[in-house]
Order: sequence, then structure tokens, then C-alpha cells
Amino acid sequence: AHHRRPLARADQERLAERAGVSKGLGYAYFRDAEDVALTLWDREVSEVYRRVEAAGGEAEGFEEGWRQAIHAYFDVVAERGALLGTLQAHFVGARAQRRTRRRVAAFLEFWSARVSEAFALEPGRATPLAAMMLNAADAAGRCWGAGLLSRDEAEQTCMRFLLEGVEGAVASDGRRRAG
Repeated sequence: AHHRRPLARADQERLAERAGVSKGLGYAYFRDAEDVALTLWDREVSEVYRRVEAAGGEAEGFEEGWRQAIHAYFDVVAERGALLGTLQAHFVGARAQRRTRRRVAAFLEFWSARVSEAFALEPGRATPLAAMMLNAADAAGRCWGAGLLSRDEAEQTCMRFLLEGVEGAVASDGRRRAG
């Protein structure tokens, strides 16, 4: 689906024409243009997660892992942001959510394990913190994309927010248990 044209108006024939393939080929693999777009959404989200996990997983230490993951995320946004934004805006419904639920769960599990290990937290506490951190990273990317911050400012602010936020939450948990 061409990201300058609303996905709702895309059809199999137009998609085949833009892709340079026969009209019949699309029908052999996809039910309709919506199915093509959902498959594209799955592919793009998978690529974001793959690159972010690879960058964060190769780093030494929690902070460096997040720093490299945030940088990789911003790289993907720089490369594919227009397409990702169009697809994300189009797929707010239940059908897309069902298709991506497992992928999101695995991505959250990856980061939850890193939070759990770095702060000696039970998974039940690490998972919501990891979810909040991922949402903050997404918000930082949106601020950069909207021109509210430069890329460097967005990455640096995001890192401070993530680290100080999770450290504050962990410290608060400790004070609550001690009190």
C-alpha cells in the first residue's frame, strides 16, 4: 500500500500495479487489499522488534542496552516512519490487535526479562515497568517525528526518563516494603 494514499482506498489491482506484479498473483496469496496491508503491518512491526531487540541484546549492561535499543528504534523510524505511521493509524481495530498480540507479548517479555535481571524484580513487577518504558520510547519517537525535539534531544531525554523512571519506581517499591 502506497503510504501517501489512504489504505482504505487501496485495492488489489492498484497494489499489484504498484508492486509490478500480475493482478492474479495478489489474489493467490491474499483475500483482499486489507489482508495485504495487514501482512505488510506484520512485516514492518516484526522488523522494528527484530532490530530493537538485536541492538539491545548485544549491549553490555542495562543502560547501554536501552541506549542502543532506543538508537535502533529511531533508525527504524527514520527509515520507515511514514509507512509505519500510516499503517498504525489504519490498524486501530481488533483484527490488527489480534494478529500482533503474540508478537507484542514476546517483545515485552524480552524487555521485561532485562528489567527483572537489572533490578532483581519479580516478573510481575518488571513487566509493567518494561511496558511503560516501551511506551515512553514510542512517545519520544513521536515527539521527534512531530518536530518537537531533535533526534538527539529525543533520544537523550528518553534515556533519562527511562532510567530515572525505572530507578525511581524500584526505589519507591523498596521504601514501601520497608515502611
